[in-house]
Amino acid sequence: MVWKGDRGDPENLEDLIEKNLPILEAGDRLARVASVLSRTRLNTAIVARSGKLAGCIYRRSLLRAPISAETKTERLIFQPPTASISDRPDDITALLIQSKMDAVPVLNESSLIGSVLARDLALLTSPNGLMSDLSDSLVGPLKSGAAISDAVAVLREQDLYSIPIAGEDGQLEGWVSFPDVFRYLLSSSDSMTTGEVKGEKEKPLRNPVSSLLNQTGVTVDSSESIKSALEKMREKKTNEVTVVKDGTVLGQLSVLAMLSLLQPKVAVAVDISGAEEEDPLIVSLIAKNATALSSKLRRVWPRLRAPHIRIKSFEHELSRRK
Repeated sequence: MVWKGDRGDPENLEDLIEKNLPILEAGDRLARVASVLSRTRLNTAIVARSGKLAGCIYRRSLLRAPISAETKTERLIFQPPTASISDRPDDITALLIQSKMDAVPVLNESSLIGSVLARDLALLTSPNGLMSDLSDSLVGPLKSGAAISDAVAVLREQDLYSIPIAGEDGQLEGWVSFPDVFRYLLSSSDSMTTGEVKGEKEKPLRNPVSSLLNQTGVTVDSSESIKSALEKMREKKTNEVTVVKDGTVLGQLSVLAMLSLLQPKVAVAVDISGAEEEDPLIVSLIAKNATALSSKLRRVWPRLRAPHIRIKSFEHELSRRK
């Protein structure tokens, strides 16, 4: 990818395409899938046949027990949305948010030419504000005494690559990451009999998560700017950061969550001129719900025009109900 100047902007949309990501084949085994997902730190891996897209595999689908390193990728493939080099960044952003993928395959006609990453698109928004502004979307840390099953459940359900582990004083002790958990599940698979990890009673998953700690995560302070954090993520080639404040771990934030939060807010015009005589609390609730719905729609379809909502009251002719 070619970036220009200190601003970190790509020269054009085609320069956003990452062409060097590892590609899987349908005959590859889960051990190979896990290796690719560990290297890229993405939540999806691309599967191709003869230069044509065959599909993708979600990282979270590898965190269900029992699993086998010999399982073929073709059993886990799903058909993802795709982009083309003629697409606008806003269109690709909408695809990523809607599909909950942090990379989208890019096709030239039917040929696979690469992927566009969420962390690169997020920088295009020229985000303002501080990381503390995004605190409501943080996934809280696990305590060092938590069980491995707790870490597996969080990584899968929150779709994270890693989760920070904090001591009783809230200080960061390290991270538990996807590759460590995946290897542990493989080594313990003979002791597991059900398809769900959360709530397992078998001994291997009740072991403390501290046994899997590593020091490979990336931290940012809550006072740091959002743009600075995104630039650090691009430099480190990671898709998540751990947010800390005064040495205390606040939680984990994925670039996909950041991308969703950085979408422009919808300016909704609400006209209540037809309902002045009604209960103001009910009218305000209706307006609030309509505004929230418009914001959600705009995140998926950025080109959606800001709506003009008019709230009126009507009385049914027979029942006299409003």
